[in-house]
Amino acid sequence: MVKIQGTPPEEFPIFYERFHSDSAFQMSRIIFPLQGLRQYGMEEISWTADNWELMRTRIYQVDSRQFKTKIKHKKKYFEQTLWIEGTNFSSKRRFELRGNRWFLVYAYEGSL
Repeated sequence: MVKIQGTPPEEFPIFYERFHSDSAFQMSRIIFPLQGLRQYGMEEISWTADNWELMRTRIYQVDSRQFKTKIKHKKKYFEQTLWIEGTNFSSKRRFELRGNRWFLVYAYEGSL
């Protein structure tokens, strides 16, 4: 993906809001085959456009009484992790700025 001269990079907060509220936009901003997987016990399932479950809840909207969260936000990436303390459940999503647009490039969800 090439950065278009004169076009500023997309602002992450605007992208993030639209990503979670517009399903067609969300699917257009996921690079399939998506890196990462869904893991439950010994079963590992690769993410495809056919089995992707739309992301609706923003990381700052999760129930903090149930989930612990961690965010890393740099100029060209945003990574969100959530987990349930005392269990083996965790979820991680990584967004990257490619050219001047943001994309979801990695997703992990699992419970061992």
